[in-house]
Amino acid sequence: MIERVKTLLAVVILVAVGAPAEYVKFEYAWRMVDGMAASHASHGELGSATVVRWAGYRSKYCLARFGRTGAEVVVHLTGECVRGAVHQVRVVRTRNTDISFIGPAEADQAYEAGSLDWLMYLLPVVLIGLLALLTLGGAVGGVVGLVRGRAWGAARVG
Repeated sequence: MIERVKTLLAVVILVAVGAPAEYVKFEYAWRMVDGMAASHASHGELGSATVVRWAGYRSKYCLARFGRTGAEVVVHLTGECVRGAVHQVRVVRTRNTDISFIGPAEADQAYEAGSLDWLMYLLPVVLIGLLALLTLGGAVGGVVGLVRGRAWGAARVG
């Protein structure tokens, strides 16, 4: 009996880890798909962005003012960030979600044609997908074991 309780507890823990991991994976995947489509000129609002400042160490993205409204966007470029430079970009508006496990995207993202910065989301999508597969797969295995009357760690007799 105690082995079944342990198995049930393990299933609950695996689902508690796996379900949020799936949510995070899909959030990263949406960001990756939006960036890829914008950098290939098939998604987002076309316009010009004027570079205001560099965003971070060893990055090819910077902060810029977009269009006539001057809204601040994060621009992913193919080259270096040069203050005052004007680039033709496609802006992808931030998706407003109620819960964000990976933090809010403070500004809309803009991609210059040919930018590959959207690839930065590929590794997290793959790794989190594997984590979710292992945890949710383990949970399914535990449930199947409970239904069949076998708990994890229980000794087989006969």
